[in-house]
Amino acid sequence: MYPDIPIRDWTFENVSGGTTGEPVKFRHSGKFFETDQGAKLLFDEWSGRKIGDYQIRLWGSERDIVSGKKDWMNKIYRWMRNEVFLNTFVMSEDVIKKYINVINETKPKMILAYVQSIMEIVKYANLNHIEMYSPRGIMTSAGTLDEQMLEEIQKVFKCPVFNRYGSREMGDMACSCNKNEGLHINTFVSYIEVLDGNYESCNLDEEGQLIVSLLSDYSMPIIRYAIGDRGALSSKTCTCGRGLPMLKCVTGRIIDFFKTMDGRIVYGDYFTHLFYPCTNVKQFQVIQDAIDHILVKLVFFDKDVDNKGFYFEKENEIKKAMGEGTKVDFKIVDDIPVSKSGKRIYTICQI
Repeated sequence: MYPDIPIRDWTFENVSGGTTGEPVKFRHSGKFFETDQGAKLLFDEWSGRKIGDYQIRLWGSERDIVSGKKDWMNKIYRWMRNEVFLNTFVMSEDVIKKYINVINETKPKMILAYVQSIMEIVKYANLNHIEMYSPRGIMTSAGTLDEQMLEEIQKVFKCPVFNRYGSREMGDMACSCNKNEGLHINTFVSYIEVLDGNYESCNLDEEGQLIVSLLSDYSMPIIRYAIGDRGALSSKTCTCGRGLPMLKCVTGRIIDFFKTMDGRIVYGDYFTHLFYPCTNVKQFQVIQDAIDHILVKLVFFDKDVDNKGFYFEKENEIKKAMGEGTKVDFKIVDDIPVSKSGKRIYTICQI
């Protein structure tokens, strides 16, 4: 027997993040909403948050925070989930200090955050020797969480850090657990493939582009959707015993991969590792606008510091990866705006 599927049963329109261009519109049914909320509750439980526990959400999308006529619905939903949204669309020094005070004073059981948003708070707390309240857990999303970032967040907040993978159009697809051995795939509603450049299946543990299918939406099925991310399926199962197939890693957006003159590929995370530890760097963005040219935009905490040695060191480190023939320019700016989806893009390949 086939399920009784309503024809064109859709309840709301959604859009993709639009990180790399114009957002794509989707239609979602109530079934999608139900299953996605179930995934959120499940992943929350893994991170130590029970239903009704107070949560702070460091989120950067204006669409999630200010939604016009539907704003009253979002307010009711947040009240029911006992969530407080802190808008990280603009993270000035004053805003960061305010949010640190909110976290320390209200003591949330859990923090759900954009990766770059929590990292800006971590960096500011480290720089100013601020002691942070320790929630039961921190869940990061909407960005690549590497081991260095995870360790820095754990060091400042002194709590477990979990990594969630999802998207606006697909919902929550995978999440790490307390074992941190990869991301459990939400196979109840998601199917994930990893394909190479010829659209052939990659071997387990082999990195390729992620192709995703949504199994829970009857109004507008999304099948074998090239979501624009790269990652690898794991050959191992997690020792937690849950038994779900695993994503070994999600390594980032396809646009994060830079191209060298000799045909190599350099992952954008190489550049984030160059600039994240720099205490005087408030914001940065690395752009490849030609095969032989890298532009680095920088926002400094203190503009008066002599940075000649800094520029020389970073230029050499970039050339080690991209090739000695690469021209590197640095541009000091007052701010690096976030994208339409509220995320600050650290690395961009335009070729």
